[in-house]
Amino acid sequence: MSLPCSAMDVTTTCRLLLPAAVPGQVNVEDAGVQRQQAAQLLKQARQAMEKGQLQLAENFLERAEALNPTYDILTVRFQDTPAKVRADLEK
Repeated sequence: MSLPCSAMDVTTTCRLLLPAAVPGQVNVEDAGVQRQQAAQLLKQARQAMEKGQLQLAENFLERAEALNPTYDILTVRFQDTPAKVRADLEK
């Protein structure tokens, strides 16, 4: 015997209405946190580069790359990214 929708509990209803997270998918809040963490690591990498500490800069850069931050296509040109720091480090 099936129950009418009004008899379903809230948990069941939520499971039916909310999409499940897709493995590997990052929500907007997590992406923002990752960008902030990466930005801090990239800043530290650039500071290390200025001091000639290239191995330390590489370490910070690898940690930023591991976060795999995503950037908005419209604002990425105004932000430091792991790719930009990598290009500068390899010069």
